Amino acid sequence: MHRNLFMPSEKALDRINWLHKRMREMGTAFLEETADSPFSSLTSRLLEIPPVAGPAYWAHVDPAEPELPKWKPVGFPCISSSSYSYAPLPKEVTVNGQPVSILRTLGGVNDHEHYEGPQWSSQFEPGDRLIAGGSSTVSEFWTRPPKIYASPRPIGNVCRFPPPWHSLAGARTYFSSQWSESHPLVKIVTDKAYLSLPKAGMDPLRYKERLLADRAFAAAWVMKTLANGESDVWLSIRDRDPEFLEKIWRDLLGRRISHVAFVVNEFLHVASPSDWLQIDRNDSKWSEFLPDPGPEWTLVEKKAGQRTRKQR
Repeated sequence: MHRNLFMPSEKALDRINWLHKRMREMGTAFLEETADSPFSSLTSRLLEIPPVAGPAYWAHVDPAEPELPKWKPVGFPCISSSSYSYAPLPKEVTVNGQPVSILRTLGGVNDHEHYEGPQWSSQFEPGDRLIAGGSSTVSEFWTRPPKIYASPRPIGNVCRFPPPWHSLAGARTYFSSQWSESHPLVKIVTDKAYLSLPKAGMDPLRYKERLLADRAFAAAWVMKTLANGESDVWLSIRDRDPEFLEKIWRDLLGRRISHVAFVVNEFLHVASPSDWLQIDRNDSKWSEFLPDPGPEWTLVEKKAGQRTRKQR
């Protein structure tokens, strides 16, 4: 195209795809040959391929020596230290009084923060819960050894959410999107529908007929719009064709569900057929949509010189 950009030929693209496939095959073979290695989980994350079944090892934060993580079999329940991105890492955390292992990210020589570098969180071994706590208000949580996925879902991880958070469809953690397995939208959407969504930037009213005719496609569009925080798109449709959002809402969620929420960092996006709200975590309205989920769903941290306190 020009000196800083070129368009590879079809033949070149075929060779590139072959090379990627071959690299993945070699990586998988290496993992299988070293399945008993205590560094197998780390290899999986560095190569970005599914791990092999077997005991997983990772660096644990030691409360006695928090700056010297210990490499040992993963203890459950656990969280990744990336749950406290851009914030001090606590020495100890608990859920419902039970100690929780903190798995430290593995930064390189140029990484200086506890959340930089390869991390335990993986699209191939996602957590089975989303809980309250951490620097971005919610955290991916593992209560048991994770199920291994050879092909992760395109929409992200689907897991259990706190029961009181029935209006929360999903949340963005440091690593990926998390979706509530019990939310109506998540039950309707399919991977095929999600992958068939048009590229960002196309006016949804251009494919209005399909959105009204295909519930899985419509659910995928609502979920992606929420996850991307596209309030301008949502409100633009409301202003131009208010009946359209009403029809989709009734078809997907009925009349009993008045709003759908999604957490991104310290903000809660709340969509309804007539509006889109962005609520800061310090706003009193936050607890209206996300009430205290209870001790079984809340990280409690203990810092040096401080008493144990709830993280909200």
